[in-house]
Amino acid sequence: MAQITYRANLNAATFPFLAEDFGRSVIVPGQDNNFNRQVTSKEDSDKDIGIPQVYYMHNVMPFAQGLQSVGYKQIVEGVHTGFLDVFALRDDTGVGFNSFMGVSYDGTTSSKILWILSGGIWTSTSTAMPDKKITYAHLQGKTYIYIESVGCLRWDFATSAFVSVTMTGLDTSKILGITYAAGYMIAWDSTSIYWSSTLPISGDVVDFAPSIVTGAGSQSLEAARGKITVCLPHQMGFIAYTSQNAIVHMFTSNSLYPFSARELVSSGGLSDAEVVGSDSASSSHYAYTTSGLQSISVSATTVVFPEVTDFISGRRFEDYNASSYSFVQYDLAVAMKKRLTVVASRYLVISYGMQSLTHALVYDMALKRWGKLKIAHVSCFEYEVPNELVSDIPKQSIAFLQDSGNVYTVDFASASAATDSCLILGKYQYVRSRTLQLDEVVLENVRKNNAFELTDLISLGGKDFYPASGYLSEIGEQARKYLFRSVGVNHSLQFSRSFRLVSLLLVFNIHGKR
Repeated sequence: MAQITYRANLNAATFPFLAEDFGRSVIVPGQDNNFNRQVTSKEDSDKDIGIPQVYYMHNVMPFAQGLQSVGYKQIVEGVHTGFLDVFALRDDTGVGFNSFMGVSYDGTTSSKILWILSGGIWTSTSTAMPDKKITYAHLQGKTYIYIESVGCLRWDFATSAFVSVTMTGLDTSKILGITYAAGYMIAWDSTSIYWSSTLPISGDVVDFAPSIVTGAGSQSLEAARGKITVCLPHQMGFIAYTSQNAIVHMFTSNSLYPFSARELVSSGGLSDAEVVGSDSASSSHYAYTTSGLQSISVSATTVVFPEVTDFISGRRFEDYNASSYSFVQYDLAVAMKKRLTVVASRYLVISYGMQSLTHALVYDMALKRWGKLKIAHVSCFEYEVPNELVSDIPKQSIAFLQDSGNVYTVDFASASAATDSCLILGKYQYVRSRTLQLDEVVLENVRKNNAFELTDLISLGGKDFYPASGYLSEIGEQARKYLFRSVGVNHSLQFSRSFRLVSLLLVFNIHGKR
């Protein structure tokens, strides 16, 4: 029978977060009725409609024309075990540009140590503190660090020491955290919000004493349905998250009543600040709430990416070993660990893992497509890249902090030595009634010197598979041709290590019935 040439789909908007949830696909649908415009949900119109596509990946990210492997570039060497988090620091003199503060345990889990990251090197401040939550506020060119129910600190870059900051008018033993909005420092306890004076801060004293002269004041959250979990800045003010709902505070430009509060309809509650990804310059926060993953703006609350909520809450964890060609799945007794981060107003990073964070789903908000990273970490954060063009920053800004203090950024360079990238495309079958013989695979943008592996995962029953290697018959500067003679009900292609796929051609012929 004559050979058929087929160009594969490399631009699917989504992929199944559990490979077992991907059904059998076919190139010619024939009598298939798994997708019908009259009976299929419009909200789910592009998911599992029977077209062969990517159904597993790790350390792979989308780009406009296809999919590429990514590696990691170490920018900071670890110095201590027990790192937990990292925060950006600002300084109005410019000395502290691109500096960060790290938080680690001191060797036990009862107290913490603060570190300063500057010039790619961690320096211990020898500042011990109790095991309390830490929040921060960028205000008047400086960063203020608050230790829950303890007090406020500021890192002085001139003296390389923490300075105690006084918060007049507040009982710091009751204050749970701070943030910032519209030139105000915002503080909160379990039921109320406090805002500072907007007058210049002098002598490391932040004035919260209520006054019609300074503009400082407070209000009780009558719309709160639970205790306040965290407050986070928004370009229009700030949003207070409680254990049961969210309350937006819009900036009014009225010094007597600077913020107008109202409940966000249909908003869910928040268990911890780590499950909300915020960027003060973005129009929306993304939060994993009691109502699932939500996009939260000052005007509306929308449930988004229900497949992420179902995956994270489903307590079924999946990993893949590219060397042994095997999926490993675990049924969990407790919920997965999770954390959300928004990077450069472009990437929503959803970190997850069983007992610690080991993987991350990454949603590119510009391309509206998913990628997936596999790297052990405790926190993802936005790394501000110095001395680069602004347009280059987003792809260099996704940084991961590890328990040891190591910091890695995602390396999108096409020639990067991606050693643990894996992409599986499939399941290729021409028509339901016939098996398929795969003859050739031609792919573009795999460079001549790149370490790259291609394997045909052949299925005889339609679901399980066994691997078969092809013969590399042609290799150019950016294109390769592999020859196969494998027959199966369907075929999946596994791409490993370094690649940047923009075009994938399959040459095959229809085989016999099974």
